[in-house]
Amino acid sequence: MRKRTLLSFIILSLLLLFSVYNPLREVKRNFIVLSFSNVSMYGQKDFVLITAKDEKENKIFILEISPRWFLKEEFFNKIKLNSTIKVIGSLTKENWIVVRKISLGEVYSIDLRTQEGFPLWRVK
Repeated sequence: MRKRTLLSFIILSLLLLFSVYNPLREVKRNFIVLSFSNVSMYGQKDFVLITAKDEKENKIFILEISPRWFLKEEFFNKIKLNSTIKVIGSLTKENWIVVRKISLGEVYSIDLRTQEGFPLWRVK
């Protein structure tokens, strides 16, 4: 039993070390959207990033969202500049959050990753 626990710990540690999303560093915060960007990331040409200001700390963050093709037009119709959004995601750097779920009040929300952080756009 002890070997199995040690092996599980080693596997989890390696996954967290090499994974961008770390469930142990998950945060829930409210942000004000400042801008949208499309960049090349993870082999995707149009990967959406949002630059946003944390409501409480007044600090600027980059929110890693998903490839643009994964987001429906509804996303861009609902979430606009100066919108207040609620984000659940993994803090990977001091000001970078890989987003798992994004919500606009009670009106709209979209899941981008599983609770473990696996991207839903890669699910077949």
